[in-house]
Amino acid sequence: MPAKNLYQYPLHDEGDYKGRIRFTLFAESYLNTGLSDVLNEKKSNIKDLNEKRESLLKQSSDEEESGVVKDTTRSILDRTELELQELTADLKAFDGNTNNVEVGSKPRQLIDTEVLLYLPQGLQFRDNVTYENVDVGATGAAVSQGASILGSMADGVGSFVQGMAGGASDGLAKLATVKMAAAAGKFSDEVTAGLKLQTGVTTNPNSRSLFKQVNMREFQFNFKMIARSKKEADQIKKIVKFFRSELYPEDIEVTIGGQELSIGYQFPNKFNIEFEYEDKMIAHKVKPCFLRSVDTTYNASQMAFHDDGEFLEVDMNLNFTETVTLSKKDVLETDADGVGF
Repeated sequence: MPAKNLYQYPLHDEGDYKGRIRFTLFAESYLNTGLSDVLNEKKSNIKDLNEKRESLLKQSSDEEESGVVKDTTRSILDRTELELQELTADLKAFDGNTNNVEVGSKPRQLIDTEVLLYLPQGLQFRDNVTYENVDVGATGAAVSQGASILGSMADGVGSFVQGMAGGASDGLAKLATVKMAAAAGKFSDEVTAGLKLQTGVTTNPNSRSLFKQVNMREFQFNFKMIARSKKEADQIKKIVKFFRSELYPEDIEVTIGGQELSIGYQFPNKFNIEFEYEDKMIAHKVKPCFLRSVDTTYNASQMAFHDDGEFLEVDMNLNFTETVTLSKKDVLETDADGVGF
């Protein structure tokens, strides 16, 4: 179903160039923890406490008539009365009846809008992951080769002890001395460094690369838009304004004494990005993205204007970041057209 508002550049047929990039805006359905939920919960709790209070009052009255008054009933009734007072005060505060404060956020209004632009030159996809260097030491190196942990530790200690006793090579004996000096207490670093200089040996840290994480993909698109008509100039202005407005979050406001203050932000909307050629998806799919930056340059190569004062040339650079990372499954699985992430 086509979007209610479709902004497009170029408006005119570009001949054989049928490559397009489509940006579709959508709102995420986040967990609703709004003010109305808090108010409804407090009202429900007050209703339950009132029913409990009435029941306790009747029970207390019955006990007085029978001449057997129980302290537990009166104690529970007092606690219920106190809870009821506190909840009632909270409810008034949330309603703004006592402190003139209104807390909440405006409902999110999704603009049913798509932007269809020409497919820019140099479309780049950068898949990358992060590795970190870790020093596993002699024991860790042995374990990585398949040795048991306890066996590796025992072998390591035994080798050093044997080396110090003269039963191994001269290099191992020196290394055992350096290893023992590392546990010399307060001056271990200075002592160890001195022994390394004296003996000419040092321990092998056995550095290894360990996989750490998958990084978010980022995308940059550069567009040069030159209006050839008044209608096309209007489209360019709407396109720039649309992206700039969707870059920013909405305020979560508090009204205190008639003054509005922003105390937080709602997340900006997300974008779906699709690459098309003659209405067929091409290249790679992209997970939902946040728009990170919008750079706009007017008349980058010439100082020329239309008759109505509009800029002749507008350069717009958009930077997006995917909201989730990929896995091997995402890359291997493709749709009917052979397109995957």
